[in-house]
Amino acid sequence: MKLFLKINILILILINTSFANDKIVFLDINYVLSNSEKGKLILKQFDEKNKKNILELEKKENILKNKEKDLEIKKNILSENELNKQIEDLKVQIVQFKKEKDRMVKEFNIYKKKELSSLMQEMNPIISEYVKEKSIDLVLDKKNILIGKTSYDITENILELVNTKLK
Repeated sequence: MKLFLKINILILILINTSFANDKIVFLDINYVLSNSEKGKLILKQFDEKNKKNILELEKKENILKNKEKDLEIKKNILSENELNKQIEDLKVQIVQFKKEKDRMVKEFNIYKKKELSSLMQEMNPIISEYVKEKSIDLVLDKKNILIGKTSYDITENILELVNTKLK
């Protein structure tokens, strides 16, 4: 048991010294995306498009609710055949509404993914250039870091570069 413990300590010391010369930093990419000028513009576009979609869906939903209320009022006046026909028509409209809602959500998610991917592609050369310039060996995403020295955080530096180079 003591031999096993000594071997483990020796391995840890060797691993620790081998990484001592490597320059490892971390970056909060989500912070850069949401606080850069271009990122804020893209997020504002997402918000506007989402609000527009929500308003459109709410209008259509209100129309369907009004039709349902109207049917409820007319149920004693209409013949059973006519009532059933209008109920079936309303059900078809509700199904169409749900399909349209799903389509809008899917299109929005595709649009969002495409825009964020495009921004990341524009940011990658900036980050790569910074890494090369500062002789950094490894950049980790901050969300995967439990604790680290703030001096290893390059988020603000990258944010400045992104704001300067991406207009």
